[in-house]
Order: sequence, then C-alpha cells, then structure tokens
Amino acid sequence: MLRPHLRPNFRSLANNTFTHTRSITRLPLKRNALTGRIRTIYTYPSRPASLGARIWFRPDGTPRSKLKGIAIATLFGAALYSTWTTLLLLEDLAYENALMSALIHIQRVDYELFPGGRAHDFSTELNADGSDDVDGLADPRVAVEYFASLCEYMQVEEGLPQDALETFFDNVVSVVKDANAAQLQYDPAASAEDVPLPARIHVLVRTAARAVHKILAKGRTHDPVELAAAIIIVLDTALLAVLAVMEEAREEMHIEGEEAEAEAGRALREKMRSLREQLETREKERDGSRDEEKGKGKGTGGAEKFEVLG
Repeated sequence: MLRPHLRPNFRSLANNTFTHTRSITRLPLKRNALTGRIRTIYTYPSRPASLGARIWFRPDGTPRSKLKGIAIATLFGAALYSTWTTLLLLEDLAYENALMSALIHIQRVDYELFPGGRAHDFSTELNADGSDDVDGLADPRVAVEYFASLCEYMQVEEGLPQDALETFFDNVVSVVKDANAAQLQYDPAASAEDVPLPARIHVLVRTAARAVHKILAKGRTHDPVELAAAIIIVLDTALLAVLAVMEEAREEMHIEGEEAEAEAGRALREKMRSLREQLETREKERDGSRDEEKGKGKGTGGAEKFEVLG
C-alpha cells in the first residue's frame, strides 16, 4: 500500500500524458521521410576476348579511363624510345671499339716493319745498297705473311672460324713460295690474264701494305675511327682480290686442303661483305653530317680523303 506522500495525483498524471502527446504531435516530418531512396544500377555487357576490348574495357565490362590510358601509353612509349636510343648508342660504341682495336693491332704490325713511323715514298726511295726494297717485302712469301699479320684482327670478329684465316693464307703461301723468277715478273701494261698468279698475289699484298703505311703516316691528325675505317677498306679490297686470284689458282694447280680453303674463303667473303656494308653506311652518315656542318658554316669543306691503293 502506497504511502500518502508517494501516491500519484490524478492531475499530475493527466498533465504528463497530455504533455507527452503534444510533444509527439509537434515532431517535424519531412516530405520524403517515408519515401524510399531510388538506387541507379548500371549494367555493362561482358568484355569480349579480343585484344582491343582488353585495352579499352576492364574485365567487368566497364570502360577504362581515357586519361589514365594516355598517361600509361606515354610512359610506355618514352621507355621504348629510351631503350631504342640506348641500344643504338651501345651499337655505335661497339662498332667504334672494334675499329679502335683493329687500328691498334695494325699500328703495331706496321711499326715492326717501319720502326721510324715516317712516311716513305716507295716510288722513288731507294735503300743504301741501291735496291728499291724499302719495305722489305720483295720476297713474296714475306709479303704474304706480313699481309696476313695485318689481317689478323679479323680472327676476333664473331662468325669467322678461328682457323679460317690461317688456312687461307697457308694456301696463299703455298702458291708463291715455289714460284720462279718468271712467275714473279709483273708487267703493269699487261692484262690480268697474262700476269702469273704468284706475281699478281705479290703485287696485291705489297701494294696494300704500302697503302696502309701511307695512311698511318699521313693520318696522325685525323679521327682514329675514320683512320681505322680507311685502313680496313684497303685490306678488305686487297683481300677480296687475293680471294679471286686463289679461285683461279685452285683451277690451275692442286692445292692441299682445297675444301678447307673454300670454306675459309666463303667465311671471309661473308664477313667482309657485312663489314663493307657497315663501313659504307657509316661513311654516308659521316658525309651527311659534314655536309650539314658545311651548310651551317661550321665546316671547312670535308675531311681529307685517304688514298686507298697505289
């Protein structure tokens, strides 16, 4: 039983109920409070399996971002261009390094024959005994062996068999070593068919050796890469001529190791053909750059042309 002071008053209960009801009726209601939200759902067809579809659409079929694609394509193109230019630079450096290595070898061989390093006038200069054997290559066998030493740089080139050059020049020596005096007589006025094979080989290798020495003596102020290219063209021209003579010699006389010599000749031809194309391409590029500099007023009319043979 409730105590009198705790017993609820009817008036207070009525007031509380009325106040609570009035507060509920005064709650503000928004117009869309009872309205459900409308959700928009986009549907895309599945991505085709083609390469173009993979580039333009994601796996779920939604289109990719165009700006993001342009940025990625730009970065990828820049990376490809940078890689391409780097490979070209490395190729140029490898080419120049090969030429410089060949030049060092040829200079060393030339210095052994001409210790003074000075230029010689082979057409008028004579020895102390009155002979014209200024270069010491009057002996055909010595001349061929010296020319073979100049061409030894080819052995380090890729694609040339290690013993191809040695086998080839062994056969060349076998042609000239047993030649008599009549077979070594060379008449400049005679046709090539009338000149004996040993004499033709001797003249070719001796002329090439002298031309190499002239280029080295006169080209001290030139670009080493151009100097090496000019010398290699001389040796290339002479070696191709010796190869042609050896083909005639194979038909006229029996040469030991004919099959090995033919294989060596084919390998030398392929290597020299590739080398000649590369040298001609580089020479055209250098001539183009010289003409461009001349047009801008920076050149002096081009570099001095080297004498090739003679």
